[in-house]
Amino acid sequence: MASFTEMQVTAALCLTVLGLKWVFEGDGGETVAAGARPGLNLSLNLSLGLLAGVAVMLAVERGPGFFDVGYDRLSIVHLTLAALLAAFWWAVVRLAGRGPAGVPGRLAVAVAGAAAVLAVMWLLYPKVFVNPLKDFDPVILEIFDSVAEYGSIKDVPHFLLYAGGGLIAGPWALWRLKTETGGDRWAWLLLAVSSLVYLVFALNWIRWSLYVGLFLAIVLADLAVWVDAAANRRFAFPRRMLVKVPVVVLLTVGPLAAGTALVYAQGAEDRAVNEARAPSSSPALALAPALSEGGDPRLCPVQAMARYLEQPPWADRPRTILASVNFGAELLYRTRHRVTATLHHPQAPGILDSVRILGGVDDREILKLVRQRQIDLILICEHSADDGYFLMGGGDRILYKRLQRGEFPEWIVEVGLPRDLRQGFRLFEIVFSW
Repeated sequence: MASFTEMQVTAALCLTVLGLKWVFEGDGGETVAAGARPGLNLSLNLSLGLLAGVAVMLAVERGPGFFDVGYDRLSIVHLTLAALLAAFWWAVVRLAGRGPAGVPGRLAVAVAGAAAVLAVMWLLYPKVFVNPLKDFDPVILEIFDSVAEYGSIKDVPHFLLYAGGGLIAGPWALWRLKTETGGDRWAWLLLAVSSLVYLVFALNWIRWSLYVGLFLAIVLADLAVWVDAAANRRFAFPRRMLVKVPVVVLLTVGPLAAGTALVYAQGAEDRAVNEARAPSSSPALALAPALSEGGDPRLCPVQAMARYLEQPPWADRPRTILASVNFGAELLYRTRHRVTATLHHPQAPGILDSVRILGGVDDREILKLVRQRQIDLILICEHSADDGYFLMGGGDRILYKRLQRGEFPEWIVEVGLPRDLRQGFRLFEIVFSW
């Protein structure tokens, strides 16, 4: 259910395109039998399906908290919005043929309906138009700013990697939009607008690039089919294979391949700079400051660590692990253990407590939080980007730095790790009695 708030954009785009189709083409009442209005029925059925789906998801996810108000995750707020949209289209269907006629009339109805829905939402939920992250602790926002998927697409290589397919899919979608007629034109409008909207979002948050890829894949697949058919018409077998295979590969994965190569080349340059900074006597320690900003994640093989934590002596019971949020979801998925937080904003309290523990200097306060969270293990990955946010604003007295130096309280004991893990990870056990 976590992706529902993001998929609201897709639902809004679908309903918007169907609304535009109704505004400009009407409900089909002049050409079909009475009561059979395909345009209106499709909009109503989609909104009713959205309402039913949200209700089921809300019941499953929230249970007793079905009526709790929340803006950053699925809640009664979203169910209310779905109900209002369904009510609007139900009213339009019921009044079909008796309301304003023509494009101006239908446009007035659509604008009035949208205004009414927004007004009711604002009256019922005054914060509905406020960014849900506005009231978050600034520390959380700073942490999210340092996470790759919440960062922006900052240069051409990364644009090619995450959304480069749009350079090819965009012109093709526009061509199809121009040449198609009837219902297919509206389908291509949905694909084109959805790709553009998600691309704009992805430029600010890389996380949205997943949805860019979903829509671009449909466009590129259509282009590949057209190229395949064109090659079959113009060339005989086997010559056609020499033409269409490289062309299709270039069109579908060319920008992605170019972006991957350029990003890798950038990484090689960064690694060369880091190596030049490091004195020969202690390269790992010298690399720590640079890698805390953009380290190599391969220093921390989290899958291998998960396998280790599923073996004795850790396999006897579930334990709570304090680790970077970058590892939280995978440890939670691959092991029987719990984690203090994952990389999702509803987990903000756990993220903050993790920072207060590893970034704390007062052992009494640290111990209090450790007891409250019932933490059994602390997992750190030195000299990598994953743990960088633990060091924000901290000095040499913070617990993280003391763990690195081996200067920690008596209730913490370091665990010896296999050689393939101790090159990046260090694991500590909390040994006091609960």
